[in-house]
Amino acid sequence: MKKSVLNHVKTLKQFHTEIYKQQEENHREHYCAVHDAIVKYWNLGKCQSYMELGVHQGGTASNILLQKPKKVVLVDKNLDLYREYLEPIAIHYCDQNDIDLKTKECESIDLYAMEVECDMLFIDSYHKPDYMIQELSTHAHNTKKYIIAHDTYSVKSLHECLENFAMKNKWEVLEYNKKNVGYTVLGRK
Repeated sequence: MKKSVLNHVKTLKQFHTEIYKQQEENHREHYCAVHDAIVKYWNLGKCQSYMELGVHQGGTASNILLQKPKKVVLVDKNLDLYREYLEPIAIHYCDQNDIDLKTKECESIDLYAMEVECDMLFIDSYHKPDYMIQELSTHAHNTKKYIIAHDTYSVKSLHECLENFAMKNKWEVLEYNKKNVGYTVLGRK
């Protein structure tokens, strides 16, 4: 993923608008379609808590913060790109809107990454099925409503991993988007 230049943004809304625009320009139309899916299922499920595995610069994190959740947990093995632009904006926004924002700089499968529970889990970390299986094993039992994963059409084995997981557990595939890199949405049965 190409790095967006965001040193001119001052607000969370500006950050999200600009990173969305730059990512679509750099990676083609529909690259950010997952942002819309996150908001759709967030509202549909009346979600309040969110966990993200693989933050990069924080494009999807800014998207969910604009929904004013009660709690957000961001996990990445290296949060330097997040810290560069989004972190100060996010901290200020969360303070102003009473959002509990927590960051964890570690592998997404580490015990330290675990949370008690969340309504929605978003996965956009390592694009390897074996790793995703470990992430699901670590976090799915604490996820109450939805699991959304990015890049599941460009890396079809990730979608297959999610399908297999859903069949073996109390989850179902709600959506499989095949535009650009795609995404997959699982919902609790």
